[in-house]
Amino acid sequence: MQFTNNENYESNNEFEDEEFEEEYNEEESVLMSMAEVEKETVEWLWYPYIPYGKITIIQGNPGDGKTNLALKIAACVSSGTPLPGLPELEQQKVIYLSAEDGVRDTLKPRLEELGADTKNVLFFKEEDKPTALSQRAIEIALDMSGAKVLIIDPIQAFMGSRTDMNKANEVRETLRPVGELAEKYKCSIILIGHLNKAQGLNSIYRGIGSMDFTAISRSILLVGRHKDDSGLRIFVHNKSSLGPQGPSQAFRLDGANGFEWVDGYDDVTPDDILYASRNQKARTETKLDMAITFLKSYFTDHTEVEAKKIQEMAKNKNICKRTLDEAKKYIPGLGSDKKGDVWFWILNKDQTSKGGTDE
Repeated sequence: MQFTNNENYESNNEFEDEEFEEEYNEEESVLMSMAEVEKETVEWLWYPYIPYGKITIIQGNPGDGKTNLALKIAACVSSGTPLPGLPELEQQKVIYLSAEDGVRDTLKPRLEELGADTKNVLFFKEEDKPTALSQRAIEIALDMSGAKVLIIDPIQAFMGSRTDMNKANEVRETLRPVGELAEKYKCSIILIGHLNKAQGLNSIYRGIGSMDFTAISRSILLVGRHKDDSGLRIFVHNKSSLGPQGPSQAFRLDGANGFEWVDGYDDVTPDDILYASRNQKARTETKLDMAITFLKSYFTDHTEVEAKKIQEMAKNKNICKRTLDEAKKYIPGLGSDKKGDVWFWILNKDQTSKGGTDE
């Protein structure tokens, strides 16, 4: 359609070419107004760390606790045991897809130690186990089981032999269908990944492979050891696209108590996890440090106090009971005793002279 002059253009309000009008309408139909969109609220497995319907990544160096954390999450979901900060957790099925750990000699014993309801933790039969994320077996498993959590450990083992993990277009092509499965089945898909060996980079760039792993995930948990206590593991909320960044969470792994959540480290940063052993910055004081300092100061001039009183004093300093109880373990000679119906915290001076515990 052509106009010979401005007059024709101004007066012509109809399409003269019916074929062009049809093409125009077809193109227009690919768009819609935001007013037509029905809003949805993000639902959470563990607020604000792990959303339903999205991809979450747990990443860290080998041996720093990634798999232990993933197994603890699986155990809690399978048994309905609340995770830190949750008043309750619905008991649901979990699929655990692992390329590194044996089901019989590693995964099942660990899950049982962590309190899992193993009837609700599912795994692929060896002959049906997918070797790549693109295989339909994963969707069939989600559809048939109704599982609300899928854990893939480690992600690089299931990217497929033809996928270059360092190429953005190939990573996105592989992960996009995974994100679509999470949305379709309203499940949390948790990918376990290693860190690259680069030093000095911002923590968000330390994930292995292309940045598209980071881009397509809605939440990233960075796991590492505490700079002053190698036996203490901490995860930091390194990326949060759907809500506020949650406080850091700490846990211990030992033969006596197994997996134990530890309070008082909610202000640890990614830099503390990645670079603390090399930088010379002053050590960041955690809430556990504050609680230890508070107890040391109080028991310099006192030998006993009612438990409720010391807890109330700590609360006024924004130190919760759980953190205070953890700090108590760091004060040599500090124990509890019941007098009548009242519990007291009592300091045994004889034990304090035998030495202290490193903070």
